[in-house]
Amino acid sequence: MTTLIADHVRKRYGQVDVLQDVCLHVRGGETVALLGPSGRGKSTLLRCLAGLEPPTSGRVAVSGRVGLVLQQLYLFPHMTVWRNVTYAPLRAHRLPKEEVEKRAHDLLDRMQLEDKKDVFPASLSGGQKQRVAIARALAIQPDVLLLDEPTSALDAARSQSVWRIIRQAAGPLASIIVVTHDTDLARQVADRVLTLRDGCLSDAA
Repeated sequence: MTTLIADHVRKRYGQVDVLQDVCLHVRGGETVALLGPSGRGKSTLLRCLAGLEPPTSGRVAVSGRVGLVLQQLYLFPHMTVWRNVTYAPLRAHRLPKEEVEKRAHDLLDRMQLEDKKDVFPASLSGGQKQRVAIARALAIQPDVLLLDEPTSALDAARSQSVWRIIRQAAGPLASIIVVTHDTDLARQVADRVLTLRDGCLSDAA
């Protein structure tokens, strides 16, 4: 079953075509990695897929709930780690409280953040903030998970560990699209590795 479709997506800023005729179909349970030079549209494509920015032309269709981790992370500074992780599933998605709290405890424990649940983001390291943002995205039990450089603040060993957690916690039916500069990790975790260059998608060499 296809959970995400991008058909002939184009995104233009002024006179610049950042995305040109991008087509992408992602099946349930599939992990797709996006590589490419910096500043060439990977984050823009992710934002279009998430519905944060409308394409200039073309169509995006997503089935189910979408979890999103952007490079800027956007943790709520006035909320504790616990509230950051539980707020959306409780308030936005109206998931059962007992289920949400159980999943939050499990995610924070897997991310080695259980002892940080009552602190605020300002007290966390960059890597800890990144793991909180990932836990928050997973807490809504997404059908599609969009990740923009989710392990850039982590060393190689921690990156691999976090990726195992992401795939296990997302479940076998969730689709994952990840933007990364880590070519080796992309080839380890992804079913398909694509390159975005000059606004167009192609299979990575």
